[in-house]
Amino acid sequence: MKDKFLSRLDKIHFNIFKLVTFFTYYILTKNRCKKRVRLSSMEIKKINEFWKNYKIHFPFPIHEYEWYKMHDVELNPAIIPDTIWHTYIEPYFNSYLMEKGFEDKNYLDMIINKNNAPLTILRCIDYELLDGNYVYISNDDALKIINKYNELICKPSLESGGGRGISFITNKSNLDLFELIKQYHGNFVVQDMVEQHTFFSRFNSSSLNTLRIVTLIKDGKFYYLSGFLRVGAEGERLDNVSAGGSFIPVNKQGKLSEVAWIENLKNHDLEQIRLDSFKHFDNLNVPYWDEIMKLLEETAFKLSHFKIINWDVSVDKNGVPIIIEYNLMDSSPYFHQLNVGPIFGDLTEEILNNIFKI
Repeated sequence: MKDKFLSRLDKIHFNIFKLVTFFTYYILTKNRCKKRVRLSSMEIKKINEFWKNYKIHFPFPIHEYEWYKMHDVELNPAIIPDTIWHTYIEPYFNSYLMEKGFEDKNYLDMIINKNNAPLTILRCIDYELLDGNYVYISNDDALKIINKYNELICKPSLESGGGRGISFITNKSNLDLFELIKQYHGNFVVQDMVEQHTFFSRFNSSSLNTLRIVTLIKDGKFYYLSGFLRVGAEGERLDNVSAGGSFIPVNKQGKLSEVAWIENLKNHDLEQIRLDSFKHFDNLNVPYWDEIMKLLEETAFKLSHFKIINWDVSVDKNGVPIIIEYNLMDSSPYFHQLNVGPIFGDLTEEILNNIFKI
């Protein structure tokens, strides 16, 4: 009796989640797509024909296709709108109930081989201060560990997307651990800096430039869906596009596109630039690509509750792939679809038929 009740409660909760998610992203994408080009009646008909068999019980986000059209993306109804992605696609492939625990950066190196993750020297889990090996330590001992390093990066271990809350520890003499614990609400990691491979640093040396790669597990197979290299703006520490950075598409063979996207900070829209505008540009092939793909495939199957994963990965100075973090929910496909079109490619209709039980 209790199990039936809880099962029904979970179903009600999930339906509420979908309702709130849909209208949240419908509003957010409306705001993002303020600048767009209207579709013709024939284009709208083509989109409606594609989606008519899939029971979308909400207003259809046609405005998202208008945004793609404005950026000269060939109209393809199989492009997945963000609103549909977050409401139907992610919850189908990924467990939203398990996401928070698996995404906690304090457990990153329990899932990833330590050689392939940033070196964590200090962690705080629910206000408990631990060393890198999960052993409880005092504040004095924590400060002694911190003082061994020239510079460190501190990240919230929960709710940390988009570079939120990241800080750098350089002036150790003024560091107040009590204040740090309070600032991060008792959940953070302190990591050594990753010294990136020269290929990545040539685009911008002040930021750790990372590959954002989307992968899929389906029927026991691992798929590379899309990727791009994120490059920070000159003088910036983070590689976020919203902070003036850029992203360069990379194909499944690890070759960079010859154009990059940047955000026009005046109107918050995207525009393209030539890749050769970067200093010291001379190579389109990402080094150690096969090693990166092998690492992501091995790790993806460890996270099989989450079939779609957005990875942030770089390569260190010794040529070792480093997974900086992974994102299990709430990651948008629209940057990717600017370059590859429908993110699921030839798998799109099969996947939609499974999700909507056609």
